[in-house]
Amino acid sequence: MSQSINHIIDAKWVNALNRTSGYDKNVDYFVNERSSDEEEQFIDGVINQVDELTGLTFNKVDSPFKSDINIFPRDDEFFASRNLPDNLMGRASYYANRKVNGNEFPIAVLYRSNEPELSEVEKHVIVHEIGHSLGLNHPEGNGRNPNYNSNSSIMSYNFDGTYDGFTDLDISALQAIWGL
Repeated sequence: MSQSINHIIDAKWVNALNRTSGYDKNVDYFVNERSSDEEEQFIDGVINQVDELTGLTFNKVDSPFKSDINIFPRDDEFFASRNLPDNLMGRASYYANRKVNGNEFPIAVLYRSNEPELSEVEKHVIVHEIGHSLGLNHPEGNGRNPNYNSNSSIMSYNFDGTYDGFTDLDISALQAIWGL
């Protein structure tokens, strides 16, 4: 089966980022202070990569109330307190028509962080969830689609154990959405 960028583009997420960022391709992002220095540097590197490879321009801001995308870690206790599944490693959320200080409610990117060091799985999850916030979806709407793995798309749940970042397919999809 051929793998197509159309299989991983999600118009709902594209629309969400357009709405939160004011349709101008300038995206403000915030990394929560609970992130370790290593996590924050990693996230900044991912964001810089997307900035360089697409028509999006990112600006890191100092407050979640100024951002279009909020990125923050949560521990097992947080996930348990919300009755979220034990195997849930991250989540991207957007609530249409919610306002904060008169602006669209920002996209939230959560990732599970329990280890003192950044693991391969944590890297994969962070980039996967950022991928959602940028307009990507699970391959053909199914994260466990057997025709894909993490070598074909970061949006696949079929993780091979080694973090490789956005794949060529992911980058092509992001460029198709946001330009070069």
